[in-house]
Amino acid sequence: MGLLFYLVAFWGLMYVYHQYLSPKRPRLRRRLRLLAAMIRDRLRWDMDILKAQDQQRFLDWQERYASCDRAKASLEEMEKLLNDGYTALSLPYPKLPSWATYIKESVELLVVVFGVVAGLRALFLQPFKIPTGSMQPTLYGIHFIHNRETEVPSAPKRALDYANYSRRYVDETAASTGVIAMGELKRRNPYLLFPTTSFSHDQKSYTFPGAPANVVQYLPWPRDPEIGRPNEFMPIEEGQNLASGYLMLGDHLFVDRVSYNFREPRRGDIVVFVTDNLRTVDRRRLSGRYFIKRLVGLPGDTLRLSNRKLYVKRPGESEFTVVDEKMHPAFGRLYSGKGGYRGYVHPKREYGAQYLLTPIDTFTLEDDQYFMMGDNSANSQDSRYWGPVPRSSIVGRAFLVWWPFTRRWGWVDTAEPEAYTTAGILP
Repeated sequence: MGLLFYLVAFWGLMYVYHQYLSPKRPRLRRRLRLLAAMIRDRLRWDMDILKAQDQQRFLDWQERYASCDRAKASLEEMEKLLNDGYTALSLPYPKLPSWATYIKESVELLVVVFGVVAGLRALFLQPFKIPTGSMQPTLYGIHFIHNRETEVPSAPKRALDYANYSRRYVDETAASTGVIAMGELKRRNPYLLFPTTSFSHDQKSYTFPGAPANVVQYLPWPRDPEIGRPNEFMPIEEGQNLASGYLMLGDHLFVDRVSYNFREPRRGDIVVFVTDNLRTVDRRRLSGRYFIKRLVGLPGDTLRLSNRKLYVKRPGESEFTVVDEKMHPAFGRLYSGKGGYRGYVHPKREYGAQYLLTPIDTFTLEDDQYFMMGDNSANSQDSRYWGPVPRSSIVGRAFLVWWPFTRRWGWVDTAEPEAYTTAGILP
């Protein structure tokens, strides 16, 4: 750091000397050389659009500069040549008002930036936001951290926590007893990027971060035990804590759209795909166009779930083998029983599952088909519900988590599980 400081200081001193303290003749020569290069480049770039008189003005100046450079011109001649060159360089440009120049340059900048971003997004890296918790704890979607001891911090700390960790705080207590209907939840979006949900009860207004679908997840909203969906009404009591903690907006990542043009998807990859050709058991379209899951089955594989592990019988093999860390390091984490990992579980038919419902069920993939499952398989709608994904639907491979700056920030799927044992799972 000290060496860098001295280098910058030395450069600054040399700049001041050459610009203001050195003899006048060398300074004028340096400026003339720079101006000559600018005029030469202007002729080369704009020869086809310059008027004939402008071209001749530049050529005449170059001849005068060559004569001045060969002879020992006086300081007055050099200064006049410099002024004439600046005048010649500025004349071909149209005179625009300052505001017009600003608008013109801003529009050009926006067009270029938009073109570059659109090109990168379409061909190389596509941004993607994790919407749900189906890939936890490898990747997190929008989720709420309950903490009764959390106090809503000051505005500067809230701004920093949002910028770093995507946290949005809330601490709401019911002021009276009553019932809240689902239809009373109103989405408010004053700043577009910060949706909130509000409702009023007994002349008091309550505001919570997130869209209504997210708010229902973390409020003490009763659910139907049969289908797991929230009921129409939520009873509240005076003094009841409705929500205390903070909402996190989920991992934002880049998807690599390039590598699958040169190689086929591999078992264990975290893959983004479109759901246009996928349907639920009752033939309904899936709720989102883009899904992200882990690829666990390749074309020709026969799959089976047993004892929270995935087994595969590959083409040409006669026996099932466990899909473990030898095939991809992620499967070792999935079976570890640590940090929230629970392994793979059988789905429930009443929730719309169709495949791998019991330990004896198998599923065989055809050519050009891939089987996708979420790491949080107990709460993941995946290929067990709507079947395999065709190769043409695969967009790319999850590449880099760029926000928020949590322990998952950086290359996707590289963070080791946290040390605690997952509840209900033997390590």
